[in-house]
Amino acid sequence: MMIRLFVGLELPNEVKQSLLVMGSGVDGARWQALDQLHLTLRFIGNLDPVAAQEVRLSLQGLSVPAFSVTLQGMGLFGKPRAPRILYVGVSNPAPLIALHEKIDRRLIRAGLAPERRKYIPHVTLARFKGRSLRAAGYVAQHMGFSSQAFDMSHITLFQSHLGHEAAAYEVVECYGTA
Repeated sequence: MMIRLFVGLELPNEVKQSLLVMGSGVDGARWQALDQLHLTLRFIGNLDPVAAQEVRLSLQGLSVPAFSVTLQGMGLFGKPRAPRILYVGVSNPAPLIALHEKIDRRLIRAGLAPERRKYIPHVTLARFKGRSLRAAGYVAQHMGFSSQAFDMSHITLFQSHLGHEAAAYEVVECYGTA
């Protein structure tokens, strides 16, 4: 049995609610549900149970200085008329990028391959399969979005359970900040 994992930040409910309000008006979009909204720090993928345990152990004792996060702006991954992801970015990505790199180093020591993609801190709002004629206009209309600031108090190791409609996320373990 394979275990699909990722490390992320849980968002405060008030921030999630502000994101859910924006969930309409784009053709072809499959909007994320309240319990799917998070900020991924490092996608890990499918592991056997022994490797998943190694990941869990490698993250124990991880500490970082607490910092504040503000979600801001909007963008698309993919082509403007054929996007893959509609997302909200962050106003100051530097602390999240540093944390991503710290997590990545620990996971490499646990035997995982390093992250290959450039890390862009974001919260996925919607996913697409195919074309969307309104996605680019929606992004332009909502570029001024800014959430309330929230303090990061811990990071979370999540297990992702893929389903026919959407993924369900289960908290495996939380790791505190210094």
